Amino acid sequence: MIFARKVEFDWSNQRSSPHEVSIYDTPFGLWIAEIDKKGYMLSLKPYTPNPHDLETATPLPFYEIPTRIKPIGTPFQMSVWEALTTIPHGATTYYSAIAAIIHNPLAARAVGSAIGCNKVIGFIPCHRVLAKDGTLGGFEWGLDLKEKLLAYEK
Repeated sequence: MIFARKVEFDWSNQRSSPHEVSIYDTPFGLWIAEIDKKGYMLSLKPYTPNPHDLETATPLPFYEIPTRIKPIGTPFQMSVWEALTTIPHGATTYYSAIAAIIHNPLAARAVGSAIGCNKVIGFIPCHRVLAKDGTLGGFEWGLDLKEKLLAYEK
């Protein structure tokens, strides 16, 4: 269960989206989520608002972020993301270990590419995957955020 403060922005002057867009104020800064009409989260990622957004922001009470997610990807990506969900909270693993879990032990680099395509980073824990030498490896949203997420889970 993840709790955050939802922030409401006045986006009346912005292009409309076919999906609901929500902003959450989390311990890691603002995050933006795209949610379909059935309530499934399609994406969740860090968000840097423009100055106008900050002027019109209205913080709302804390509540649970929707946890119904709907990742969209290739069959290979989906198998990698499913394997990521088996990594226990607070634990880490390696790209090669994920490749072995999906029965493709030579695909560590492809696993890394699939992890980089994860659009729901808070719920599919791609931050828990390290390079074989124990270094952080890569992270779409920056190694600083990856370090913060790992520290938060310990």
